[in-house]
Amino acid sequence: MRVASEQFPGVLNDIELLNAKEYAYSKGLRLEDLSSVLGVLLRNEILKSKGISFSEVDEHSPSYV
Repeated sequence: MRVASEQFPGVLNDIELLNAKEYAYSKGLRLEDLSSVLGVLLRNEILKSKGISFSEVDEHSPSYV
């Protein structure tokens, strides 16, 4: 989680960072707790830019059952 807190300022602009901090505070979360959400959004943007569907990725994901 330390990495997330160090990287947020470099990834988000000042307004986005402030909004993220306010949102986390209002929900009783740490800013680092939002890193997983940011990771999913980033993954989605990368897949979209490469023309890869989410379902295609999920087909090849390992099952740990």
